[in-house]
Amino acid sequence: MSGNRYVLDTNAIAALLQGSSQLIQLLQDAHWIGVSVISKIEFIAFSGLSQEDRQLFEQFLQRVEAIRFG
Repeated sequence: MSGNRYVLDTNAIAALLQGSSQLIQLLQDAHWIGVSVISKIEFIAFSGLSQEDRQLFEQFLQRVEAIRFG
């Protein structure tokens, strides 16, 4: 499999959803993007998320692969 592959941590997910142009540019040509189940839980569990943030995150999750460990 060729191309860039990225696994995003919770901080990278937050930066991406906040519109980080540097991160968007980096991921633009990615062959594959994943997030760990741990990062998914951390993000969803954050008490400061608005309903709009949650919806944006759900849309994001439809475009990446959630990785399970174990």
